[in-house]
Amino acid sequence: MGKDEKRETMIELGNNLRRQFGPGVLALRLRPKLGELDVVDSVRSPGEVEELNKIEGFFLVGVDAPVEVRFKRSLDRGRAGDAKTLEQFIEYENRENVKDSANQQLGECMKQADEVLVNDGTLRELFAKIDEMLERRGGKQWGKRAL
Repeated sequence: MGKDEKRETMIELGNNLRRQFGPGVLALRLRPKLGELDVVDSVRSPGEVEELNKIEGFFLVGVDAPVEVRFKRSLDRGRAGDAKTLEQFIEYENRENVKDSANQQLGECMKQADEVLVNDGTLRELFAKIDEMLERRGGKQWGKRAL
């Protein structure tokens, strides 16, 4: 579309698509492409959760971390348009939680999660948590690969 890939631009694009085609449009467009073992990340709208829940065997995993950890990781990534202060980061997150079916609602999606993993450690520790969760659910382990 010729637009930059800054966070604000992507949020605006998603919100416009939800306004035009409904709150679950992104997941609705994705569903036909999903196979049995596919993973969808960045589910940001309850409408998307609703659409994905129509897939047999689907379960939603929320991955969260304390706000200070999320902010530090954002700084480390250094993406254009990301917040430069913790206060600005919190302000951006609050804008992503406005109760409007056309907007992102990360908090509402997290509330709908079948399970929530706290990602406040290393990547290896997160993979271990994922493996434990998958084992409880009868799935295959995937996090034991070399890092």
